[in-house]
Amino acid sequence: MAAVITNIQKVGAKVWRYDYSGTAPFRVYIDGQLWGGMSRTETFIIVQGDSDNEPVPIEVIDSTENESDVQQVKYPQRAILQWRSAEDTDFYLVERFVSGEWVVQRTIHSHPDATYHRYESDQLADVTTHQFRITAVNSSGDQGEPIPFDVLTVRNPPPPEIAVALAGGTITVSAA
Repeated sequence: MAAVITNIQKVGAKVWRYDYSGTAPFRVYIDGQLWGGMSRTETFIIVQGDSDNEPVPIEVIDSTENESDVQQVKYPQRAILQWRSAEDTDFYLVERFVSGEWVVQRTIHSHPDATYHRYESDQLADVTTHQFRITAVNSSGDQGEPIPFDVLTVRNPPPPEIAVALAGGTITVSAA
């Protein structure tokens, strides 16, 4: 099972608590950098951010994920959707438009203390626009107006390979 962020909660001025689940140890990345320089066994983290209104984007990798998954932290081919909690909501339906129809990707239950909710998609096709929507549902099953998200995935190309040669005191650099 991959790590999943289960709750994001504002706990102070520009301070956010993230709860996550998965298989310890966890590696938490903020801005592509390993937080604290080591793996963690805790299932939460508290982060000081720059904004009082928006939580800091983080990535959590657990012990079941390959090291190659870590490379996706800086340039993920996934959509990460965040939205504010709505009053009187029991859960949120996260849907994706696939082959001409809306398909439920996940049901995210509302937490009474949560101010934000988050969904991270599976791997997405490159250079493609993906459509998602989030719908709040109350205890009676009534649905709110869906919130649409369009996500364009574009990976950074791999860096060029270069060759360096030294001959007779001259250095030659060329594309390999």
